[in-house]
Amino acid sequence: MKIEVGQVISEEDSKVLRDFISKNDIADISMSSGMSISTLRDVAYRRNRVAETNIEGLKKLIERASENASKQERHARKCKNNFKTTLNTI
Repeated sequence: MKIEVGQVISEEDSKVLRDFISKNDIADISMSSGMSISTLRDVAYRRNRVAETNIEGLKKLIERASENASKQERHARKCKNNFKTTLNTI
């Protein structure tokens, strides 16, 4: 992920963010960063460029997306193990 001030984030980065952040995540980050929900959303959805004034919020979105991706990965592994256990009993 390469982030440049003055540019929109890449399409791929935007998709990854959208895959791993929810509207509740954006609202939480808005509250903690003091940045508006619309600014955070617009940067994530490539409707607004990265600026010095919004880059900290974007960093928090990326951190949250990473946390959420890790949670989903752990959940998927647990489900996979449960499936294996179930298949072994059939």
